[in-house]
Amino acid sequence: MAVLAFGLLLALVADTRDTADGFRPLSTRRHRLASSSTLGRRISSPSVRRFASRHRAGCRGRAVSDSEHDFDGKDPKSSRGWKFFKSLGSPKVWVAPMVDGSELPYRLLCQKYGVNAAYSPMLHARIFCDSAKYRKEHFSTCPEEGPLLVQFCANDPQIFLKAAKMVEDECEGIDLNLGCPQRIARTGNYGAFLMSNLSKIKELVETASKGLKVPVTVKIRVFEEIQDTLNYVRMLRDAGASIIAVHGRTIKQKDAQEIRASWDVIRRVVQELPDVPIIANGNIRNYRDVEACLNYTGAAAVMSAQSLLHDPTSLARGNPSFTYVEAIHQNVEFPELYPEKCARSMLEYIELLEKFPTKMASVHMHMHWCMRDWLAELTDLRENLNMIPKQARNNITLACNLYRQVVSEVERRIIHIKSRENRTTPVRAPSWRELERAAAMASAIHQQKEQSAALAELDKIRANLKDSS
Repeated sequence: MAVLAFGLLLALVADTRDTADGFRPLSTRRHRLASSSTLGRRISSPSVRRFASRHRAGCRGRAVSDSEHDFDGKDPKSSRGWKFFKSLGSPKVWVAPMVDGSELPYRLLCQKYGVNAAYSPMLHARIFCDSAKYRKEHFSTCPEEGPLLVQFCANDPQIFLKAAKMVEDECEGIDLNLGCPQRIARTGNYGAFLMSNLSKIKELVETASKGLKVPVTVKIRVFEEIQDTLNYVRMLRDAGASIIAVHGRTIKQKDAQEIRASWDVIRRVVQELPDVPIIANGNIRNYRDVEACLNYTGAAAVMSAQSLLHDPTSLARGNPSFTYVEAIHQNVEFPELYPEKCARSMLEYIELLEKFPTKMASVHMHMHWCMRDWLAELTDLRENLNMIPKQARNNITLACNLYRQVVSEVERRIIHIKSRENRTTPVRAPSWRELERAAAMASAIHQQKEQSAALAELDKIRANLKDSS
């Protein structure tokens, strides 16, 4: 008992030292999760819960006071937000929150290849509070995971706080989604559509900041006028947001392929508000974009969504943990040399999936996102892939085996094409609609040629008749 008491005393001293700024170190969450018998849920052991609550009693979250934002008039990075960011290890590259896309096994896969921290998928606060099934299907974490922010969409401060309290012991911070521009967000009155009600946003952030043990962060879109954006970010900071992720597009700019995010707006936000860590979002396709964005905007970090969906290794260039090819040169493009890496990534994902099961919808989406270019050529394998959800019927063990068979064959064929045809890019097979359109076009061209020939023949006959007369 004496040894145990001494050990607990040392733990208390260490935790007090590490949380002097009010932030729980990552090791605490990892230790707590490792002690839990249920993945992604609260600690099942009452003794562990009591110990955790005692040694964190003085570290409860609160709204950031004006004095904390004044940063002594000297160093902006002495603010509470920067202290929180540094307590996470100052992660530079984040997995963005993606509905059904940034679930645990995929976050771990991205973390292996250049990503330092992640957001959970966006969770609906009201449903999260009311449905145990929803919580089980949509949220999980583990001791091996890096810094994690759990994101909610909400428009009711008390419901947001209630949902956040359910997971505050299993993450480093709670994020409020203020950036979703989709129709479902308009219908539900959340995400970027709250930008027309700034007082409601302020209430949401303040309530959570005062009521949680962990810091509150936000992810936003920008206004059309730069000054409105600056005022918006100041309001969020003063309400208690410790980190602000800024997507450099407005609520109307939904198409990321057509409209580039404005790094100029993000740069201005960073310049005007140096006391809050800004995560830049938009136009991050590869590691070169990471460096370019950080250098141009001065942001504390960047986040990426679609690029990581298409290739979980896309931000790994220059990262020593990238192990597909040991002798990789900095100026060589991976896809041109190793087109099969899309399949290899999915084989690694399947291994993680066997350890950390998730929704079948997420698994199937990742398979198509990562291999879609080659599946457009290997159409028989695409059909086999599409049959798996029906064959597996939510049996994740069976699904993993079936997915592994198809993905392994995708890899084998890509390697075969590369060696036999010296080709590293897929040739997309046309869809039946494209074939139908092509056939109709060919028919129209043929008819036009026949008509032209007939008209030419008539002209010739007329000319002969005219000559004979």
